[in-house]
Amino acid sequence: MRYLGEYHEKPDVWDAHTVVKLTHLLKPNSLRLFIDCGTEDVFFEVNNKLHEKLTYMNVPHHYLTMPGKHNGQYWVRLIDFQMAFFAQCFQDNSAKK
Repeated sequence: MRYLGEYHEKPDVWDAHTVVKLTHLLKPNSLRLFIDCGTEDVFFEVNNKLHEKLTYMNVPHHYLTMPGKHNGQYWVRLIDFQMAFFAQCFQDNSAKK
């Protein structure tokens, strides 16, 4: 909020920087996406909307939710999932060469 201001004051600025509003820019299969969000995270609802929109658009992505907030405790618990995703991306890229 520090950089964008409050949504009700600057909705155009928020829309210009919010992933869910920028999905029209995605090229099919050009990007690997992994969305990970705690169910008590302040961004949980927005991540659900992003997941729903990507699903509707048939954009491949991984979506993981687990109990937790937007904090270090959550990230430490879930880092292995993130690392497995990246490892798979690197492995797939190596196999293509």
